[in-house]
Amino acid sequence: MIGVVVALLATRTQRHPAFWLAVLPALYLLPDVPAAQPGTTGAVVVQPNIDDDAVWTGDLLRDTERHMRLFSLSVTGQPGATSIIVWPEVPAPFYESDPDFTGLVSGIAKQADAALLTGVVAHVGDRGAPLNSALLINSKGNRVSRYDKVNLVPFGEFVPWPFGMITQKVSTEAGDFAAGSNVVVSRLDGHRIGTFICYESVFPSYIRRFADSGAEVLFNISNDSWFGKTAARYQHLLIVRMRAVENRRWIVRSTNDGVSGVVDPGGRVVRTLPEFEESSARLPYGYVTGTTFYTRHGDWFVLLCALGAIAAVTSAVLPARRRL
Repeated sequence: MIGVVVALLATRTQRHPAFWLAVLPALYLLPDVPAAQPGTTGAVVVQPNIDDDAVWTGDLLRDTERHMRLFSLSVTGQPGATSIIVWPEVPAPFYESDPDFTGLVSGIAKQADAALLTGVVAHVGDRGAPLNSALLINSKGNRVSRYDKVNLVPFGEFVPWPFGMITQKVSTEAGDFAAGSNVVVSRLDGHRIGTFICYESVFPSYIRRFADSGAEVLFNISNDSWFGKTAARYQHLLIVRMRAVENRRWIVRSTNDGVSGVVDPGGRVVRTLPEFEESSARLPYGYVTGTTFYTRHGDWFVLLCALGAIAAVTSAVLPARRRL
Protein backbone atom coordinates (compact mmCIF):
# COMPACT_ATOMS: atom_id res chain seq x y z
CA MET A 1 0.00 0.00 0.00
CA ILE A 2 2.84 2.38 0.77
CA GLY A 3 4.37 1.55 -2.61
CA VAL A 4 1.07 2.36 -4.32
CA VAL A 5 0.91 5.75 -2.61
CA VAL A 6 4.49 6.59 -3.64
CA ALA A 7 3.72 5.60 -7.25
CA LEU A 8 0.55 7.70 -7.33
CA LEU A 9 2.36 10.71 -5.88
CA ALA A 10 5.09 10.36 -8.51
CA THR A 11 2.66 10.03 -11.43
CA ARG A 12 0.00 12.42 -10.00
CA THR A 13 -2.76 10.22 -11.31
CA GLN A 14 -5.02 10.55 -8.24
CA ARG A 15 -6.11 13.57 -6.25
CA HIS A 16 -6.07 11.78 -2.88
CA PRO A 17 -3.51 8.96 -3.14
CA ALA A 18 -3.21 8.59 0.64
CA PHE A 19 -6.68 7.02 0.58
CA TRP A 20 -5.03 3.66 -0.09
CA LEU A 21 -3.29 3.78 3.31
CA ALA A 22 -6.72 3.34 4.89
CA VAL A 23 -6.42 -0.36 4.10
CA LEU A 24 -3.41 -0.82 6.40
CA PRO A 25 -5.43 -1.02 9.68
CA ALA A 26 -6.90 -4.25 8.31
CA LEU A 27 -3.58 -5.84 9.26
CA TYR A 28 -4.82 -5.85 12.85
CA LEU A 29 -7.47 -8.38 11.81
CA LEU A 30 -4.78 -10.97 11.10
CA PRO A 31 -4.28 -13.67 13.77
CA ASP A 32 -1.66 -13.05 16.42
CA VAL A 33 1.70 -14.80 16.42
CA PRO A 34 1.35 -17.82 18.73
CA ALA A 35 2.54 -17.32 22.28
CA ALA A 36 5.94 -18.72 23.19
CA GLN A 37 5.79 -22.30 24.46
CA PRO A 38 8.61 -24.35 25.99
CA GLY A 39 10.01 -27.27 24.02
CA THR A 40 8.89 -30.71 25.09
CA THR A 41 11.93 -32.70 23.97
CA GLY A 42 15.55 -32.10 23.01
CA ALA A 43 17.83 -32.24 19.98
CA VAL A 44 21.61 -32.32 20.16
CA VAL A 45 22.77 -29.93 17.44
CA VAL A 46 26.36 -30.52 16.30
CA GLN A 47 28.35 -27.73 14.63
CA PRO A 48 31.71 -29.16 13.44
CA ASN A 49 33.21 -26.00 11.86
CA ILE A 50 34.89 -27.97 9.07
CA ASP A 51 37.18 -26.11 6.68
CA ASP A 52 35.69 -25.95 3.18
CA ASP A 53 39.18 -26.02 1.67
CA ALA A 54 40.39 -29.08 3.59
CA VAL A 55 42.34 -31.65 1.59
CA TRP A 56 40.84 -34.90 2.81
CA THR A 57 43.04 -37.79 3.82
CA GLY A 58 42.18 -40.96 5.66
CA ASP A 59 43.64 -39.61 8.90
CA LEU A 60 41.76 -36.30 8.62
CA LEU A 61 38.48 -38.10 7.92
CA ARG A 62 38.90 -40.40 10.93
CA ASP A 63 39.82 -37.44 13.14
CA THR A 64 36.73 -35.53 11.96
CA GLU A 65 34.48 -38.52 12.62
CA ARG A 66 35.99 -38.91 16.09
CA HIS A 67 35.23 -35.26 16.87
CA MET A 68 31.68 -35.60 15.55
CA ARG A 69 31.15 -38.60 17.81
CA LEU A 70 32.59 -36.81 20.84
CA PHE A 71 30.43 -33.71 20.35
CA SER A 72 27.35 -35.85 19.74
CA LEU A 73 27.64 -37.90 22.92
CA SER A 74 29.00 -35.29 25.33
CA VAL A 75 25.69 -33.43 25.72
CA THR A 76 23.03 -36.09 25.20
CA GLY A 77 22.17 -36.06 28.92
CA GLN A 78 20.12 -38.70 30.71
CA PRO A 79 18.57 -41.59 28.76
CA GLY A 80 15.44 -40.33 27.00
CA ALA A 81 16.37 -36.66 27.36
CA THR A 82 17.48 -36.40 23.73
CA SER A 83 15.20 -37.44 20.88
CA ILE A 84 17.59 -36.82 18.01
CA ILE A 85 21.18 -35.84 17.20
CA VAL A 86 21.48 -33.53 14.18
CA TRP A 87 24.60 -33.23 12.04
CA PRO A 88 24.74 -30.57 9.32
CA GLU A 89 25.40 -30.62 5.61
CA VAL A 90 29.22 -30.51 5.52
CA PRO A 91 32.03 -30.40 2.95
CA ALA A 92 33.31 -33.78 4.17
CA PRO A 93 33.38 -37.12 2.35
CA PHE A 94 30.51 -38.67 4.32
CA TYR A 95 29.17 -41.29 1.90
CA GLU A 96 26.13 -43.43 2.53
CA SER A 97 27.87 -46.22 0.61
CA ASP A 98 30.79 -46.22 3.10
CA PRO A 99 30.16 -49.03 5.64
CA ASP A 100 32.60 -47.47 8.12
CA PHE A 101 30.60 -44.23 8.13
CA THR A 102 27.20 -45.88 8.39
CA GLY A 103 28.57 -48.09 11.15
CA LEU A 104 29.80 -44.99 12.98
CA VAL A 105 26.45 -43.16 12.93
CA SER A 106 24.53 -46.32 13.81
CA GLY A 107 26.81 -46.89 16.78
CA ILE A 108 26.38 -43.31 18.00
CA ALA A 109 22.59 -43.56 17.73
CA LYS A 110 22.52 -46.79 19.75
CA GLN A 111 24.91 -45.49 22.40
CA ALA A 112 22.95 -42.24 22.82
CA ASP A 113 19.58 -44.03 22.60
CA ALA A 114 18.54 -41.30 20.17
CA ALA A 115 17.92 -40.97 16.46
CA LEU A 116 20.62 -39.39 14.30
CA LEU A 117 20.11 -37.17 11.25
CA THR A 118 23.11 -36.38 9.07
CA GLY A 119 24.02 -34.94 5.73
CA VAL A 120 25.54 -37.49 3.34
CA VAL A 121 26.47 -37.91 -0.27
CA ALA A 122 24.40 -40.68 -1.80
CA HIS A 123 24.24 -41.83 -5.43
CA VAL A 124 21.63 -42.64 -8.01
CA GLY A 125 21.83 -46.42 -8.12
CA ASP A 126 25.22 -47.91 -7.30
CA ARG A 127 27.48 -45.71 -9.41
CA GLY A 128 25.21 -42.95 -10.68
CA ALA A 129 25.27 -39.19 -10.17
CA PRO A 130 25.81 -37.91 -6.61
CA LEU A 131 22.91 -36.79 -4.46
CA ASN A 132 22.96 -34.23 -1.64
CA SER A 133 21.02 -36.14 0.96
CA ALA A 134 19.88 -36.32 4.58
CA LEU A 135 20.08 -39.77 6.19
CA LEU A 136 17.94 -40.63 9.22
CA ILE A 137 18.96 -43.41 11.63
CA ASN A 138 16.72 -44.46 14.54
CA SER A 139 17.80 -45.10 18.13
CA LYS A 140 18.30 -48.80 17.32
CA GLY A 141 20.90 -47.90 14.72
CA ASN A 142 18.65 -48.79 11.79
CA ARG A 143 18.15 -46.72 8.65
CA VAL A 144 14.73 -45.01 8.62
CA SER A 145 14.80 -42.90 5.48
CA ARG A 146 16.83 -40.76 3.14
CA TYR A 147 15.78 -37.43 1.70
CA ASP A 148 17.48 -36.29 -1.51
CA LYS A 149 17.66 -32.53 -2.03
CA VAL A 150 15.19 -31.47 -4.71
CA ASN A 151 16.08 -27.80 -5.21
CA LEU A 152 19.77 -27.70 -6.13
CA VAL A 153 21.93 -24.56 -6.09
CA PRO A 154 22.78 -23.35 -9.63
CA PHE A 155 26.57 -23.16 -10.09
CA GLY A 156 26.97 -24.63 -6.60
CA GLU A 157 25.65 -28.16 -7.11
CA PHE A 158 25.09 -28.16 -10.84
CA VAL A 159 25.91 -25.95 -13.80
CA PRO A 160 22.80 -24.97 -15.79
CA TRP A 161 22.81 -25.50 -19.52
CA PRO A 162 24.43 -23.90 -21.54
CA PHE A 163 27.02 -22.58 -19.06
CA GLY A 164 28.86 -25.90 -18.68
CA MET A 165 31.32 -24.95 -21.42
CA ILE A 166 32.53 -21.76 -19.73
CA THR A 167 32.31 -22.30 -15.97
CA GLN A 168 32.32 -24.92 -13.24
CA LYS A 169 30.39 -25.45 -10.04
CA VAL A 170 31.60 -24.57 -6.55
CA SER A 171 31.31 -28.10 -5.12
CA THR A 172 34.32 -30.38 -5.49
CA GLU A 173 32.12 -33.46 -5.90
CA ALA A 174 32.82 -35.11 -9.25
CA GLY A 175 30.01 -34.40 -11.70
CA ASP A 176 26.83 -32.43 -11.24
CA PHE A 177 24.54 -33.45 -8.38
CA ALA A 178 21.27 -35.07 -9.36
CA ALA A 179 18.05 -33.63 -7.96
CA GLY A 180 15.74 -35.65 -5.76
CA SER A 181 12.09 -35.93 -6.66
CA ASN A 182 10.05 -36.36 -3.48
CA VAL A 183 9.19 -34.66 -0.21
CA VAL A 184 10.02 -37.17 2.53
CA VAL A 185 8.21 -37.18 5.87
CA SER A 186 9.54 -39.85 8.23
CA ARG A 187 7.95 -41.58 11.20
CA LEU A 188 10.09 -41.46 14.32
CA ASP A 189 9.06 -42.39 17.87
CA GLY A 190 5.39 -41.83 17.19
CA HIS A 191 5.89 -38.50 15.44
CA ARG A 192 6.47 -37.35 11.86
CA ILE A 193 9.44 -35.20 10.89
CA GLY A 194 10.63 -33.48 7.72
CA THR A 195 14.09 -32.33 6.65
CA PHE A 196 15.05 -29.74 4.06
CA ILE A 197 18.60 -28.94 2.99
CA CYS A 198 20.31 -25.54 2.94
CA TYR A 199 19.11 -23.29 0.10
CA GLU A 200 15.71 -25.03 -0.07
CA SER A 201 14.61 -22.73 2.75
CA VAL A 202 14.12 -19.91 0.22
CA PHE A 203 11.15 -21.75 -1.37
CA PRO A 204 8.10 -21.23 0.88
CA SER A 205 5.79 -23.07 -1.52
CA TYR A 206 8.09 -26.09 -1.29
CA ILE A 207 8.67 -26.10 2.48
CA ARG A 208 4.93 -25.96 3.16
CA ARG A 209 4.63 -29.36 1.50
CA PHE A 210 6.46 -31.00 4.43
CA ALA A 211 3.99 -29.65 6.98
CA ASP A 212 1.06 -30.35 4.65
CA SER A 213 2.29 -33.95 4.39
CA GLY A 214 2.15 -34.34 8.16
CA ALA A 215 5.57 -33.26 9.46
CA GLU A 216 5.18 -32.11 13.09
CA VAL A 217 8.67 -30.56 13.25
CA LEU A 218 11.13 -29.46 10.57
CA PHE A 219 14.91 -29.87 10.46
CA ASN A 220 17.18 -27.71 8.33
CA ILE A 221 20.73 -28.94 7.73
CA SER A 222 23.04 -26.52 5.96
CA ASN A 223 26.60 -25.54 5.12
CA ASP A 224 26.60 -21.75 5.34
CA SER A 225 30.38 -21.53 5.40
CA TRP A 226 30.20 -20.57 1.69
CA PHE A 227 28.90 -17.20 2.92
CA GLY A 228 32.09 -16.47 4.88
CA LYS A 229 31.48 -13.75 7.46
CA THR A 230 29.00 -11.80 5.35
CA ALA A 231 25.45 -10.87 6.27
CA ALA A 232 24.14 -13.63 4.00
CA ARG A 233 24.31 -16.19 6.82
CA TYR A 234 22.00 -14.03 8.96
CA GLN A 235 19.67 -13.51 6.03
CA HIS A 236 19.49 -17.29 5.70
CA LEU A 237 18.42 -17.55 9.34
CA LEU A 238 15.75 -14.87 8.77
CA ILE A 239 14.41 -16.87 5.84
CA VAL A 240 14.20 -20.00 8.02
CA ARG A 241 12.32 -17.99 10.64
CA MET A 242 9.71 -17.09 8.01
CA ARG A 243 9.22 -20.76 7.14
CA ALA A 244 8.56 -21.45 10.84
CA VAL A 245 5.95 -18.70 11.04
CA GLU A 246 4.19 -19.66 7.81
CA ASN A 247 3.74 -23.27 8.88
CA ARG A 248 3.64 -22.85 12.70
CA ARG A 249 6.42 -25.39 13.16
CA TRP A 250 9.52 -25.67 15.29
CA ILE A 251 12.63 -25.71 13.10
CA VAL A 252 15.87 -27.23 14.36
CA ARG A 253 18.81 -25.92 12.35
CA SER A 254 22.28 -27.49 12.22
CA THR A 255 24.97 -25.80 10.11
CA ASN A 256 28.67 -26.35 9.56
CA ASP A 257 29.87 -23.12 11.24
CA GLY A 258 26.68 -21.20 12.12
CA VAL A 259 24.09 -19.98 12.55
CA SER A 260 22.89 -23.19 14.26
CA GLY A 261 19.96 -23.13 16.65
CA VAL A 262 16.23 -23.58 17.18
CA VAL A 263 13.33 -21.42 15.95
CA ASP A 264 9.90 -21.74 17.58
CA PRO A 265 6.53 -21.74 15.72
CA GLY A 266 6.28 -17.97 16.17
CA GLY A 267 9.58 -17.37 14.39
CA ARG A 268 11.45 -16.60 17.62
CA VAL A 269 15.06 -17.72 17.83
CA VAL A 270 15.09 -19.73 21.05
CA ARG A 271 18.83 -20.32 21.17
CA THR A 272 21.85 -20.38 18.87
CA LEU A 273 25.35 -21.86 19.04
CA PRO A 274 28.41 -19.59 18.83
CA GLU A 275 29.51 -19.10 15.25
CA PHE A 276 32.81 -20.29 13.75
CA GLU A 277 33.40 -22.70 16.63
CA GLU A 278 33.35 -26.47 16.95
CA SER A 279 30.55 -27.04 19.42
CA SER A 280 27.32 -28.82 20.25
CA ALA A 281 24.36 -28.23 22.53
CA ARG A 282 21.13 -29.87 23.55
CA LEU A 283 18.34 -27.55 22.39
CA PRO A 284 14.60 -27.76 23.15
CA TYR A 285 11.93 -28.18 20.50
CA GLY A 286 8.39 -29.52 20.25
CA TYR A 287 5.83 -31.06 17.93
CA VAL A 288 2.84 -29.33 16.32
CA THR A 289 0.10 -31.20 14.46
CA GLY A 290 -2.25 -28.43 13.26
CA THR A 291 -1.82 -26.69 9.90
CA THR A 292 -2.06 -23.03 8.94
CA PHE A 293 -4.13 -21.56 6.13
CA TYR A 294 -0.91 -21.02 4.18
CA THR A 295 0.21 -24.63 4.70
CA ARG A 296 -3.11 -25.89 3.35
CA HIS A 297 -3.61 -23.46 0.47
CA GLY A 298 -0.20 -22.07 -0.50
CA ASP A 299 0.53 -18.83 -2.36
CA TRP A 300 -3.03 -17.89 -3.31
CA PHE A 301 -2.41 -14.25 -2.30
CA VAL A 302 0.57 -13.94 -4.64
CA LEU A 303 -1.45 -15.46 -7.48
CA LEU A 304 -4.37 -13.08 -6.89
CA CYS A 305 -1.99 -10.11 -6.87
CA ALA A 306 -0.44 -11.27 -10.15
CA LEU A 307 -3.85 -11.73 -11.77
CA GLY A 308 -4.97 -8.33 -10.48
CA ALA A 309 -1.86 -6.67 -11.89
CA ILE A 310 -2.35 -8.34 -15.28
CA ALA A 311 -5.99 -7.28 -15.35
CA ALA A 312 -5.10 -3.68 -14.44
CA VAL A 313 -2.41 -3.41 -17.11
CA THR A 314 -4.68 -4.99 -19.71
CA SER A 315 -7.56 -2.63 -18.93
CA ALA A 316 -5.20 0.35 -19.22
CA VAL A 317 -3.47 -0.73 -22.44
CA LEU A 318 -6.46 -1.91 -24.51
CA PRO A 319 -8.42 1.40 -24.44
CA ALA A 320 -5.21 3.27 -25.35
CA ARG A 321 -4.73 1.04 -28.39
CA ARG A 322 -8.34 1.57 -29.48
CA ARG A 323 -7.80 5.34 -29.40
CA LEU A 324 -4.73 4.93 -31.62
